[in-house]
Amino acid sequence: MQQLKQMTGQESRTMAESAIELNKAYDQEYVNLKFHDWLSKMQCGTCNQNENEVILPCGHLYCQECIEKSYKSRSRQCHYDRRKISKNDIIKIYWGGSVDASHD
Repeated sequence: MQQLKQMTGQESRTMAESAIELNKAYDQEYVNLKFHDWLSKMQCGTCNQNENEVILPCGHLYCQECIEKSYKSRSRQCHYDRRKISKNDIIKIYWGGSVDASHD
């Protein structure tokens, strides 16, 4: 505490500016980590390549290609929790932008 009282105004401002810069760097790192976490959740958990395009009643997400492969192979279950699915259970997700009916 004694050292704080002995600091000049310039030293005090320099310490405050350093603290602000450190906080900005921490905030940016936090944002980057959250973004990469979110991005990984957007990828299909089966192939880890394609963006999630469909959701099942259990809440798990897949890309259209993987769910179609699973359905055609007669697996017809969620890979995560093994719940049985029917063709009517597969719901297309529209993440934004225009909806193109030709892709249904």
